[in-house]
Formats: sequence, C-alpha cells, structure tokens
Amino acid sequence: MAEQKTNVMRTLEQKKVAYTAHFYPHGDEAVDGVTAAALIGKRPEEVFKTLVTRGAGGGIYVFVIPVAEELDLKKAAKAVKEKSVAMIPVREINAVTGYVRGGCSPVGMKKSYPTVFDASVLKLETVTVSAGKIGLFDFDGTVFDTVDGITKSIQFALSKHGRDAELEELRCFAGPPLVDKFMEVYGVTQEEAEQLVVDFRERYRPIGIFESAPFPGIRELTEKLHAAGKQVGIATSKPQNMAEQLLERHGLSGCFDAVCGSEPGLNNNAKWEVVLRAMQACGAEKETTVLVGDTKYDAAGARQAGIPCIGVRWGYAAEGELEQTGVPIAETMEELYRMLTEG
Repeated sequence: MAEQKTNVMRTLEQKKVAYTAHFYPHGDEAVDGVTAAALIGKRPEEVFKTLVTRGAGGGIYVFVIPVAEELDLKKAAKAVKEKSVAMIPVREINAVTGYVRGGCSPVGMKKSYPTVFDASVLKLETVTVSAGKIGLFDFDGTVFDTVDGITKSIQFALSKHGRDAELEELRCFAGPPLVDKFMEVYGVTQEEAEQLVVDFRERYRPIGIFESAPFPGIRELTEKLHAAGKQVGIATSKPQNMAEQLLERHGLSGCFDAVCGSEPGLNNNAKWEVVLRAMQACGAEKETTVLVGDTKYDAAGARQAGIPCIGVRWGYAAEGELEQTGVPIAETMEELYRMLTEG
C-alpha cells in the first residue's frame, strides 16, 4: 500500500528534515499515547504529545511533552513569560491549529505559534509525534436516517402536480441533489424541477426535517475516530443550515470538525464541490482524505474530487448500486472504523 503523506510529512520534506512514518494496528478501542508508543516499539519518553494553550494575554502557546507526562501550567506560563496559561477548549482546537483533539502535531499548524519542547528532548536523537487521516461523511443515509421525512415531502410535492407515487419508490430521492433527481426520474424541465423543490420544502422545512434520527452508533464512531487522532467532517448535498440544525437538535454538533452543505438556492452544489469545500474547511489534503457515503452519487463525487470513497451498507443505495461503483463497502460501524483507521 502506498504511503499516504500528511501535511506534516510534506512540511518536513520541504525543510529537508529526515523522518520515519510509523503505523500500528488497533481495533475499536481508542489508543492512548503510552499504548501507541508500545505498539511502535518506542519508550514513552521518546513519544511526545502536543498541547495547545492560551495565555492570560490572549496569545496561543504550544507545548510538546512526553506522552506519559502532564503539563505543569505554572512552569509553562513561566517558560513563555505569561502570568498564566490554560488549555484551550476542545471545540477551538481545529479552528486554532487545523488539527483535532488527540491528533495535534507541532508541525504544520494553520499558523506558527511559540512552541516549547520539554527539556528531555535534548537527550534524544529522534522524537515521535502524531498525525492522522481525515474522514468526510455524507449526511443523508450515512450519518442520519432521513428517508421518512424526505419521501413524504417528495410525495407531497408530486401530489401538488397531479402525480402519484408510493413512498418506497421515492427512496432514491434521499441524498442526491433534488433538482437533478426530479429531472432524471420524471423527465421534467429544470424550471419544473425547481418548482417541485419549492413544493417539497413547503412540507419538509416545518415537518419533514424532524422525521429523522441519527443512525445508531454514529456518535460513538466519531468519538473513537477523534480519540484515534482522526479529523471528521460532513460533506452533504443537503442545505448546510438543515444539516447543522439536525446535528444540534440531537447533540451531535461537537462530533464533527466541519459541516459543509449546499449553498442557498434551489439547486444543490455538485457533490465534488461540496467535498472540496469541506476539505478546505478542515485544512485537508487529498492524499489523507476519504469520503464515506451510501450511494453512487457519493462515489462519483469523491472520484471527481480526487479522493477515495468508502460505501456504507445501511444507507439508501439500490441493490447492487455500490458494488457497481467498485468502492469498498463497510457493512457495520465497527467495520467502517477499522477501514478508516488502518495504516
């Protein structure tokens, strides 16, 4: 398997700094720094974790210490000549550094901050720090089960135009851009399709959006991915404000480092465009990003964006649809976790 380079690797190469990439196998449990050190054959004092703080004056300071140690905030403040320093809130880590909780590196942050290494580093010839892969998730059919609200609202829109349809045959509308899907399924013009979307939203915004729920296990999955040093974002054809509304309603906003959806307007953005915006929001590179989705539209969007895709079995793809795309398929949340965290 070809080595996937991260921003850290590229930065080190640009500076002509020699490095070795270490990979280790692990299952569904989060791996702490001491355990990770053992898995790659290193002593805990050789493996360092990166901690981000804010000083009393508002400045950001980075401290790099052995994984088994705790940061002495009084000594840290003295080292950077601040009255005091405190760890920044978890919710701010991505915005400040470009990394996620459990996956910070002192190399390749969004900005250059004053960085202090523990003095023990002077006794070592090499130092090991963390890096990770970024996973972008589709929303409908991957993170949330939204099919009931979508199909009932599609049925409502069609009825206003004298068209009858059974809910089961409307499952194909859960996920892809609606204007495009109306034109594909019913052969209507773009103008007619746009009016159907207006009628769809007449029911969906006040009622249909709430006929949904997150898939069981999605919270635990994102928590384990974060604990493993992975960054997790949303890239959806759904209007962004709707995705954010549902995440907040179910207490899942903190599970994702970025949420990108379609821009305001009748038609949704192309999937690949949304994927690229989500990658930009996460500070991600193509070589270390994968899209997780449930339909051929996700596979196509990932391909056009230049990144791999993993399909999930619990979504809304027609029988055999994912197999035809050639993407690897996760049958369960546990299998998806393994696929996202393997070297």
